[in-house]
Amino acid sequence: MRQIKFRAWHINDKEMLRHKDACLIPLFTPSFRYRDGETVLMQYTDLKDVNGVEIYEGDLVKKDDDKFVRCGVVSFIHGCWMVASKSGERYFNLHWFLSQAEVIGNIHQHPELLEKNDE
Repeated sequence: MRQIKFRAWHINDKEMLRHKDACLIPLFTPSFRYRDGETVLMQYTDLKDVNGVEIYEGDLVKKDDDKFVRCGVVSFIHGCWMVASKSGERYFNLHWFLSQAEVIGNIHQHPELLEKNDE
């Protein structure tokens, strides 16, 4: 069964908020201490990278094979988990990345990693 988990990036505090499951989502809504527009909610893909690190929406993943180093942002596009290039013009299915994918950060805390690693 698929695990439903979320995390949230608090824009003003520049802090990642982690929670174990979807029943805690009200913690990210106006009923708690965060107002709309202060957090970016990111869902767990139910996939892990080559090091066993959980992959979330907004993560930066890198695939280094013999020919190319590809890096992109994990996003839910066209009904599936994709890795989008920096320009957003190219998309790769996340499952294609998994054989050698490594989470190198997330777009909110380390946007410069996308700049350095995009082909």
